[in-house]
Amino acid sequence: QVWADLAGAAAGRMKYFNAHELSRTLWGLASVRHRDDRFLHAAMTAAVRMIDNFTPAELATAMWSFATLGYGTSSLVERAGRSGLARRSQFPPQALANMVWALAVLAAPAGVVRSFLESAEDRVDELSGSDLMTLAWAANKAQVSAPALVDAVMAKATK
Repeated sequence: QVWADLAGAAAGRMKYFNAHELSRTLWGLASVRHRDDRFLHAAMTAAVRMIDNFTPAELATAMWSFATLGYGTSSLVERAGRSGLARRSQFPPQALANMVWALAVLAAPAGVVRSFLESAEDRVDELSGSDLMTLAWAANKAQVSAPALVDAVMAKATK
């Protein structure tokens, strides 16, 4: 009941949330797999409105949360993809992997996923084995070929 109460209260106060607060609240509810459509609709509307106010890590957290809860629209995916691509070199490694995973789950256009993957390929040394596997999963889900990523996964796996 606490999660339902929290989601309800947050949905009613969404206009007061900043990007950081929104991403943390989304993460909290997604981490316990609590889906509340009223909250998610309000959060998605707010996220689209403030998309460029998220730091790259906050954007990845918000998108991971929406994807984990199976909630997103083409408008959210398109705006988040565009905003993220403009700042893709600023994503911390795990956030980059989580962003690509979320975009793949939410059915972003293959070209958007491919552009993020190309950015990741340039940063292979920063990515953990787990990050690389997340990226490989996302490439497969989005049906995007990523030979340099496959090579990086194999190199990490055989160290």
